[in-house]
Amino acid sequence: MLQAVAPLRTGYVQDGDLFEIVPLYPEPRVAALSDEHPLAQAGTVHITELTPYRLLQDSADVPEWRGTEFDAAAARNPPEAERPTSVEESLEAVASGTGFIVVPAGLADFYRRPDIRYVQLTGVAPRMVALAYARNRKMPSIDQFAKIVIAALGSA
Repeated sequence: MLQAVAPLRTGYVQDGDLFEIVPLYPEPRVAALSDEHPLAQAGTVHITELTPYRLLQDSADVPEWRGTEFDAAAARNPPEAERPTSVEESLEAVASGTGFIVVPAGLADFYRRPDIRYVQLTGVAPRMVALAYARNRKMPSIDQFAKIVIAALGSA
């Protein structure tokens, strides 16, 4: 089952997969910057303004980082073996001034730190927040929960 969850985490779930997916809402993404970063006080930053700085995560997590002028930045994107492996490690690296990461705004709300600034990011697509549950597990409580969520979002 753990291998089946990987597509959910990456956002690459296809029709016919093991999960029923109920899209909930788009969530904007933000750039996590050291509080000493030159752009840390900006209200909004476009992804192109971050090209001179090191992206501390897989560039596939930020598709807008690939296939354009960002190709030059690939040399600054650390190899997988050198990348932080958790949110906490990533934030430690950001706080030290090593580079930046791009995260959903909700994650930024959860991981508040005095040495990190989260800046609204433009030029990147939002992430879709979705409810996912196994298609083959027919449980009335899950179906009822999904219906409640859909109804609540329909009235929002």
